[in-house]
Amino acid sequence: MLRVRNAPSWLATAGAGDALAGILGALLATHAKRIADEPETIAPLAATGAVLHGLAAERASAGGPLTVLDLAAELPRVIAGLLAA
Repeated sequence: MLRVRNAPSWLATAGAGDALAGILGALLATHAKRIADEPETIAPLAATGAVLHGLAAERASAGGPLTVLDLAAELPRVIAGLLAA
């Protein structure tokens, strides 16, 4: 079982689920060949999407309310930071 627990409560905002769906859709689309060969990779990809979503929300909120546009603006920086680490 995979669990993702990094999402701030401020993530309960309009459009946040749509943003998560977009992140998940992008991950699944970019890994379609691997998924076709190894369907069990879907769960880790979904967890990755949830982590990215939560990290972007943490950065966007800075401890307070956020909008989905704030979250979307932080997502490239979150991904770049993870790739650099």
